Amino acid sequence: MKNYIIICFLLYGFFSHAQTDIEKQVVGVYQIRQGPDDFRMFIIFPDHRYVLGYFGGMQKGTWNIEGEALILTQSPEPAFALYGRKRASFKDKTSIRYNVEASNRVLVNWKSSNAHNYYAVFNENANCFSFPYIQKLDRNIENIYVTSLGNLYNDEISQKVKIFHFKNPKKYNELLLVNLSSQYITSNQLRALFKNDKLYFGPNDEGIPKKPIEDLSQDDEAFINQYSKTSLFKDELNRGEELFPYTENPTLEELEVFHRIYVHEKLIMEAPKATEAPLFIAKCENN
Repeated sequence: MKNYIIICFLLYGFFSHAQTDIEKQVVGVYQIRQGPDDFRMFIIFPDHRYVLGYFGGMQKGTWNIEGEALILTQSPEPAFALYGRKRASFKDKTSIRYNVEASNRVLVNWKSSNAHNYYAVFNENANCFSFPYIQKLDRNIENIYVTSLGNLYNDEISQKVKIFHFKNPKKYNELLLVNLSSQYITSNQLRALFKNDKLYFGPNDEGIPKKPIEDLSQDDEAFINQYSKTSLFKDELNRGEELFPYTENPTLEELEVFHRIYVHEKLIMEAPKATEAPLFIAKCENN
């Protein structure tokens, strides 16, 4: 019995050491270009964070090792974020800016969570956009309920959906509703074989060779490192940041900071129907 226990400890130590070695070896930068619009860069950090950069976007998450396999698990962003600020010039009226993905079939209302009086933000098959999209109401609002019926091109309309309920206790009268594309809000996994300092994502893959993280410029490494640790949705939006509304020749009031309004509750409900006309029509005449 004593010998059996000793053998178990030795085997555990051997496999733990091998796992640790692979975890140290896999850290680095892997980049591949297969065409002008097909570029991918994986940055594997030693603290089990990773960033994937590709043409048109970035993804972040955590990684772990299973045998010789590297498992990359995406950290999704919230499906919706709401920001607000007070505009003295609006008085008791409210303005809502919509920065949402038309293909996500977003529905919204500011009355109640039930399945009545939901508005589709865009018309069905919206295909021609001219931002900004701003809705004006002749009163202050205390609640906003918003949901997505699923991606128009990839999903059937869900029978059950998640309703995001935001409260507005500070009575902000300029609101900004943001909804990201599905590539940011879905948690996906990638599996790659790590062997001989290369990552293999398929049986016919030639392998992506590793480069040290130090090959990145200091500015790139600092930006990527920071991106991997923070949400796209900050607590405050300031002028010059990506989500901050652009206005030509802005007034001082239009430069005021937007403050994030966090979700009050998430409700799982039957998918509501857009019983009202869409808020915006985005369609080219020749389509």
